[in-house]
Amino acid sequence: AVVRRRFSHPPERIFSAWVSPNEICHWFRVDPKATCECLELNPTPGGRYAFRMGGIMPARLVSGEYLEVQPTSRLSFTWLWEGHPAEKSTVVT
Repeated sequence: AVVRRRFSHPPERIFSAWVSPNEICHWFRVDPKATCECLELNPTPGGRYAFRMGGIMPARLVSGEYLEVQPTSRLSFTWLWEGHPAEKSTVVT
């Protein structure tokens, strides 16, 4: 499946939101009661990230690996929820 979304912000702002520990948790907090803790964030090809999200749902860990990092033009990474087999990961671009 492909999901596309356009934002009314410049590419630099969107890219920054996805590679900054504080901003990415703000991005994922869709509800004021939600929590997000950035455990790891290394936005370089082969680098890893991990977040623990909870508050409005049982706490869950999501993690993955950065595949491509081209500031302001391309960001690609795997996305895997804790407890799911690795082959069930999603690639986000």
